[in-house]
Amino acid sequence: MVDTYDVLTSGVPNAIKVFEELRTKGHKKFGIRIDSGDIAKLSRKARKMMDDAGFPEATITASNALTKMSSTPFSKKARRLTASALVNN
Repeated sequence: MVDTYDVLTSGVPNAIKVFEELRTKGHKKFGIRIDSGDIAKLSRKARKMMDDAGFPEATITASNALTKMSSTPFSKKARRLTASALVNN
């Protein structure tokens, strides 16, 4: 989860540092989860940051109180998401 503090200035950059360390140890699967804020916008920016850092294969998962109704227009805005979790509260 990269949005505990600040997704773009802390969460994703720190995730990339961890990915780099894991890659040196032979790991090949990487991913982040975004759970709050403007998930569509944040996921697009996070995708660019991870691509630019050499992790185009890294996944992005969105979760929150998403519903089937809200996920359809949302998914059109967040095409770079790998997965989303639909949660009913």
